[in-house]
Amino acid sequence: MRPDSDAATHLRTLAAPPAEPHQPSEARGEVLVAELQSHDEFRALWDRHDVRPTRDEIKRFDHPDAGRLTLRRQTLTIAGAEDQVIIVYQPEASGPSADALAKLL
Repeated sequence: MRPDSDAATHLRTLAAPPAEPHQPSEARGEVLVAELQSHDEFRALWDRHDVRPTRDEIKRFDHPDAGRLTLRRQTLTIAGAEDQVIIVYQPEASGPSADALAKLL
């Protein structure tokens, strides 16, 4: 299952780590950003500086069996471990994406 490529590229840029890591685990983010800087499209998006945290948003996927899915992405923090999150994708309660997912069960 793959998200829309243009939207996914933009969202990866928006969710990129800050320029100056405040935790050792974020040093890996610097390595990733340095690697991605070799791609013109990423570099153009990164240079715009429209970075924002993402919590709740709509994402679209093309699933090989279910077809086109539109899902709400929610990010939930874990009390006592704020640097860890649970990401949940869910369809609108009654709609084509919910029906398509139900058929996979």
